[in-house]
Amino acid sequence: MPHLRPSPSPPHIRLSLPRPRPRTIPHTRNVSTAEIGERLRDKTFWSTVASNWKLALKIAAAVNISVFTLQGLVHGTLLFAEESSNPTPPTWPFLARYYLCRARVVNAWNPLAVRKSDEETVRMYDCALAEVEKAGKAGWELALLRNERGEVLEKMRRWDAAEKEYRAALEVAADVPKLKVEAANRLAKIREWRGDAAGALQVLEQAVRIAGGPALPPPGDGGNTPALMNALVEMSVFLARHGEIGKGLELATDVLVRRKAAEGEVREPKRYTDATGDPCRVAISETIVGELLFAIGKRDKGLKWTEDAFHKAWELVDYRLACKECAGVAAANLVQMGKILEEEALSMEEGKKGWWSGKREKEEKLQKAQRIKGEYEIRRMEVEAVRAVKDSDVAKRA
Repeated sequence: MPHLRPSPSPPHIRLSLPRPRPRTIPHTRNVSTAEIGERLRDKTFWSTVASNWKLALKIAAAVNISVFTLQGLVHGTLLFAEESSNPTPPTWPFLARYYLCRARVVNAWNPLAVRKSDEETVRMYDCALAEVEKAGKAGWELALLRNERGEVLEKMRRWDAAEKEYRAALEVAADVPKLKVEAANRLAKIREWRGDAAGALQVLEQAVRIAGGPALPPPGDGGNTPALMNALVEMSVFLARHGEIGKGLELATDVLVRRKAAEGEVREPKRYTDATGDPCRVAISETIVGELLFAIGKRDKGLKWTEDAFHKAWELVDYRLACKECAGVAAANLVQMGKILEEEALSMEEGKKGWWSGKREKEEKLQKAQRIKGEYEIRRMEVEAVRAVKDSDVAKRA
């Protein structure tokens, strides 16, 4: 058997892989602003960019033009819709009308985005005011802008600035009782809220004088303007809140009599009007009279007037925002009246008119109170449901 030698081990194999080269940092130098500007002014630089990126530039240009065109169409459509529903004064300059529309629109660029800030709204009113003053419009236009701007400042709780706007509206050298009464009423509310009851009363008296008072024309007379009626309503509510319920009731009754005498002037009750006999305004006056009558102890008359007010407003709830508010207030008042009557019935002493008659009277009053409270609590919720549906529809259209 031959002797087997072990085979030699294979030689070590060396791979000839290239060694990694050390990374080199490209040479850089600081470029001055002047050199950048010189390069941007060089025509050959832009021709090189255009030739190398021609397709990309075309696509970018097409996309940007499409975006800006669509944004412009949305912007114009929103402003046109606002102008159609709430027209700006046609005698104003174009820019003044444009800025006023932008101030009134929730978001003039994107209806799906959040509403613009109150600061932006005030800025738009400032721009509109500057354009109106530049055009030499110093009449009712200034009163309108001051009132609307004041309402935004109120919302921002900038009370001093809001007061200044309303005072400026009152000082406008123009015969615009409607706008001035609105400004006076808002100013009076601010002063009353801040504890200045004397100042509030002074402004309300000024509003009555502006509207043609304090002497009242007879019912049916053309002098019973909406401005005068609004001024007297605010005065009556203010007096009642400050303990003079009798005077407040007298004024509110005078207004109600004149409103009811003018009801025949309204030919389309489903559409809101500014007329003295507008059904929503009549219902508001009935609600005030009913509340004041109830407060001075005339419970049955107060209930009757308030129920009449609710039913008048309820007929128009589907058509008018103001009637939804009035119906809601009347229903809430009736619920509160029912609670008061219920407490009074429960606290009655049965023995004053004999045990049997006293007990029966107590039960009758208690049943009546509970009926009113329960019935109008349901009606109040129905008004709230209608309001929620209508507000949702308005939000979708906005």
